[in-house]
Amino acid sequence: MPFNASGVFQRLFNWRNDRDAGVKILAERMDQEMDGFATALNDLVQGNVAHKGPIKTPFGTAAAPAYAFDGDPDTGFYRNAANEIGVSVGGSRKLRLAGDAFQIDAPVTGASVQSTPLDTAAGKLLLVGAFGLGANSTSAPPSNDISDGIPSGLYTTDADTTGTGSETPVNGPLLHVQRGGGTGSPGAFQIWQRGVGNLLYRRFASGVPTDWAEFFTSANILGTVSQSGGTPTGAVIERGSNANGEYVRFADGTQICTETVAPSTTAADSAWAFPAAFTTATGLVVVGGGRTNSDATFVSVRPPTTSTVDFSHWNTSGSRVGGAVSLTAIGRWF
Repeated sequence: MPFNASGVFQRLFNWRNDRDAGVKILAERMDQEMDGFATALNDLVQGNVAHKGPIKTPFGTAAAPAYAFDGDPDTGFYRNAANEIGVSVGGSRKLRLAGDAFQIDAPVTGASVQSTPLDTAAGKLLLVGAFGLGANSTSAPPSNDISDGIPSGLYTTDADTTGTGSETPVNGPLLHVQRGGGTGSPGAFQIWQRGVGNLLYRRFASGVPTDWAEFFTSANILGTVSQSGGTPTGAVIERGSNANGEYVRFADGTQICTETVAPSTTAADSAWAFPAAFTTATGLVVVGGGRTNSDATFVSVRPPTTSTVDFSHWNTSGSRVGGAVSLTAIGRWF
């Protein structure tokens, strides 16, 4: 064998020693020596033995890599720059490996990439649009259902979406954040822009959703208040006016009516019809004050109904007088 037990190449004969010993040069001995050289080279080329030191080659380029393949000379490995390895395919660099970078210059595919934008398998690279991220329009939720337990992500609902609970399904973007594993505590929460309307919010407890609640902003805090079964369903504050004065309604049921008016007579009580009716006279409070500058005055009011109240304007002598008064009624609209 041309290599010893340590893997070092060794010659069979020493020609100088043979000369000094009077050993003739024979074809047999020459063939043995040359066969050793040939076997050693073949073993190295065929990979039968390991190299005992570094292999140094030219740097190469992307078009002609230093390590290429038979019949494919523009595909292989080369020195991209100092302390950098380049991998070229078809003469173009597709990968760069450096001490501070691993750069891929080709699309990444295969088992390490999501098979679909909703693929939840661990350890995979995300596609563009994965769970609604990085896409101009988001994907439908799994099975077009927005119940608890779907992967966190951005989705688009439509008229066929299920799991919308207290709201009719329509087109709109939905943010779903799944907390914990599957359904249960602490549960998920969702933010949904229902069509072109306002933003809605709900959360889940043990897989059961609450009713949708609306976010209020400067765009929708003022409007028409409403309620269903004592639960506010409209704006937070409603303000209006008519010939009988002004009113403000709040989402909690409070209503305030105001008016500045002169008594219609000084011979008896005058009536003020509220600009908006109250739901009950129980707890309804009406107060007033005179607005004349010449004399000290006060206003008296009778027990109100849900729609009107009688009042009089008095001076300190106990006589009814004319002149404007300011009236305020505070009660409930539901």
